[in-house]
Amino acid sequence: MRALARTKSNRRAFVLLLIITLAAGLLPATSATGAIGEVLTYPPGARTGYRRVDRVIAAWQRKDAEALTKLVKYNRLPCVKAYSPDFPQCEEDEPAGTLVKAFLIGGCEFNWITESYVPAYVKGFLTANHRLFAVRSNPTVYRRRLRAKYEIILAIKHEPIWETSAIWLDRDGRIRKLTFTHCGSTPCEVFAHPSGGGQPYLLPPRRQCPPVNGNGTAVGRPGGPDAVADASTTWAPAR
Repeated sequence: MRALARTKSNRRAFVLLLIITLAAGLLPATSATGAIGEVLTYPPGARTGYRRVDRVIAAWQRKDAEALTKLVKYNRLPCVKAYSPDFPQCEEDEPAGTLVKAFLIGGCEFNWITESYVPAYVKGFLTANHRLFAVRSNPTVYRRRLRAKYEIILAIKHEPIWETSAIWLDRDGRIRKLTFTHCGSTPCEVFAHPSGGGQPYLLPPRRQCPPVNGNGTAVGRPGGPDAVADASTTWAPAR
């Protein structure tokens, strides 16, 4: 029993260390080699007019970890013994295949964590100095598995660039996914990505995004993730 307790304690300590490292911005921005200027974000108190979305924004802005944790919506997935990005990992006393409550988190890669780790992850997410960049509806990715309906796009400055975090919600305003960083993507590069580019905006970006290169990165810095296409899509605020 003592060995089991130590194993669980070590796993939780590792998750907490990962959270603190990400929130403090100690991990280098992947392929982000040049500054692209300031990002215009919304002031505190900005709201969409959609109550189910605004309650999440309000809890995030006041850094209310308990309120956000209560809004998390879990998937029930079979756990696995060996690490997999597609399934949560079993506790030592759980046989493989046990159905557990799982929540999707992400950075450069996505992972499923079980319910017991979520409060610490939410607290870590709130330690970062995020700012509200935009809110969009009907993102096309994760729609089937997460039933994602809204994406709250957050900007965070990791010198010398701005990176992007996100809170994904279902139609009921329940949190289905938290993304710490989009692997070095700037807010405008996330905007240009086909997962949401051109979808209705509840809060559009406050400033026109610069054009993107053929490889999907904003003009003004080389390299970067394989985002895409055309950042000149017309913004159409949702009704």
